[in-house]
This record gives sequence, C-alpha cells and structure tokens, in this order.
Amino acid sequence: MSEVVKELISVDSKAPSFTANGKTYLAERKISIARKVECDKLLIEVTGGGNMGENFSDWKKVYELCNDKKFADIAVLAHNRMEGVKKWQDRHDPVLALCALFINEENEDRRIVSDELIKGKIADWEKEGIEYAFFLTMANGLLKNLTASWSDTSPNTSEEIKQE
Repeated sequence: MSEVVKELISVDSKAPSFTANGKTYLAERKISIARKVECDKLLIEVTGGGNMGENFSDWKKVYELCNDKKFADIAVLAHNRMEGVKKWQDRHDPVLALCALFINEENEDRRIVSDELIKGKIADWEKEGIEYAFFLTMANGLLKNLTASWSDTSPNTSEEIKQE
C-alpha cells in the first residue's frame, strides 16, 4: 500500500488571510505591548542565531579566554550555547514564533500572548502543510518594517549634538 504524498501549501505573502487546520488566520501589522515585549526577545534570536562559523568562533573565544584566565566569560559563553542547543532540542523556531505574534485567528484576543497560543498556531500551520518560505518572507518583512519604524521614531542624538 503506497502512502499518499501531500504537496506543501503556498500562501501568497500579500494575501490578507489564509486558512490552516480549518481556522482563518489574518496577517496583521499591529501588536499589543505584551506581544511587542515577546517580539523583542524573538528578534534577538532571529538575528543572532548560531551557525557553524559562530560555533567555531565561540570555541576559539573559549580557548583564548582560558589562556587569559577569564573563567566568568567562559561560563557566560557556555551558558549561551547551552541555551541555543536547548531551544534546538525543544524545536523552537523563532521565525515561526515571531510570525505567530502578527498572524491571528479571527476571534483571537490580540492583547495577550502565551507559549501555548504560539505553539497552537504553529501546529495548525504545520498540519495544513504551509511551506516555510511563507513565514521566512513574512519575518523578513516584519524585520524590515520594525527596523524602519524604530529608526523613524528614534531621535538621532548624534545629529542633535552636532547642531548644538
């Protein structure tokens, strides 16, 4: 008996909504204060994720720190790497979690956020078979928009000092 292969679902990144696991999800650009706090944590993960080059670099730092007898710095570096591995083991994906802050079910309370809420959304998207590229595209757009809005609203103090 052969297994039925399902194709991945492509979602138009410009579409205002999509269906996953029988639920309608809306892609929105506004978030609550609670979600903004979570967003900041996830942005650090998304933009600071580890790769093989960083792993080598960290081990090189450990070696150098040992020679300099900076054991506290070694402990911090080791702790950060352990947390990264733990997140990998927990299969936590910061890109999907970031998107879950901005993609909401129709009747969802947009003021709150929880790990269960985020995991539930991701489970729906996975069950539906939505391709990962959609979420990467959305996260990339969110990063660009957030960076632009922060730079637009943050005062340029170096320019102000020069003018004084």
